[in-house]
Amino acid sequence: MEGQTATIKDRHGTGGSRLHRTDDGEFVAYAVWPSREQWEAAGKLPSTSPEAGARMRACIEQSFPTTALEVIDDLLRGFALNYPDPRTLSPTAITSRAAPIGAR
Repeated sequence: MEGQTATIKDRHGTGGSRLHRTDDGEFVAYAVWPSREQWEAAGKLPSTSPEAGARMRACIEQSFPTTALEVIDDLLRGFALNYPDPRTLSPTAITSRAAPIGAR
């Protein structure tokens, strides 16, 4: 998925994404977008990689609603991340949760 994320970063100016695994085996991912409007507009465009998207969807047993978050302060900035300064871009973090196939 790194290639797809790099393409999205290049095309839309996003701050990248992170993937986490909970103690229950669920995956939580979030991406930093310059604005909610840019995220919504990007969602209306054709996929940067339909094949990669299909592979990812095939691995998901259950997904949960996406949550948009407004960044109020960023104490991770400078922690080996190349995210833009949230005070200059007003980024929106988009969070999704998914349970991998066989996790339940």
